[in-house]
Amino acid sequence: MEAKSALNDLHEDATFLSNGHWQEGGSRSWNPLTTATFDCGLIGFDGEHAFIFWIEEED
Repeated sequence: MEAKSALNDLHEDATFLSNGHWQEGGSRSWNPLTTATFDCGLIGFDGEHAFIFWIEEED
């Protein structure tokens, strides 16, 4: 619920970034930010607010 509230603070022209590489019809991969086996995240920002959501998991 807190993430949804934080995302609502971003304006319509917000920019979103991820550590994933998503190509239509191509391979999917990511650049890890942590030393965990798996990690993924989302960063969103506009002129007034920023949002970072990151998850990591070990085998």
